[in-house]
Amino acid sequence: MFYFCRRGQENLHNLRVQDFEVVNSNGQKYIKKVRSELTKNHQGTTNETEGTGGRMYATDSVLCPVKSFEKYLSKRHAGTDRLFLHSKNNFLDKDSVWYRNEPLGVNTLRKFMKTISKTAGLSKEYTNHCIRSTTITLLNHCGFEVRHIATVSGYRNTASLSSYCYDTSDD
Repeated sequence: MFYFCRRGQENLHNLRVQDFEVVNSNGQKYIKKVRSELTKNHQGTTNETEGTGGRMYATDSVLCPVKSFEKYLSKRHAGTDRLFLHSKNNFLDKDSVWYRNEPLGVNTLRKFMKTISKTAGLSKEYTNHCIRSTTITLLNHCGFEVRHIATVSGYRNTASLSSYCYDTSDD
């Protein structure tokens, strides 16, 4: 959600494995979303290509998001193309499958960040939308132009981004 600047819980339950593609271009590996979807901001057809939206780039760290994504895909149940699945109650690292052939429901995905916040005992309850807000704020803080942030986030009106882009230097 962070790398693709997704809207809260919108359409998470509909995401499929084939909606994403691993690309290796000029020695740089990344994952991009290749299928667009109906959203609040985009009411077009679902077979359009996603365009120049967010990408998840590989890093050399142990927490490389591309390696994590690829490992997740390798441990999924092969009987479904749904992206988000329920995990098995028990599994070992060496097991070939960690997930059941049962997609996560709309409500589970809707409350995902709230559940993580509570379980982790965080001082603040975060929402799925917080991830999108963080992405937009970080892109702004790193000096990306508003028009580029709008492309990644899917906003058509750059003025809509002003509520996200605030000074975080004191934070």
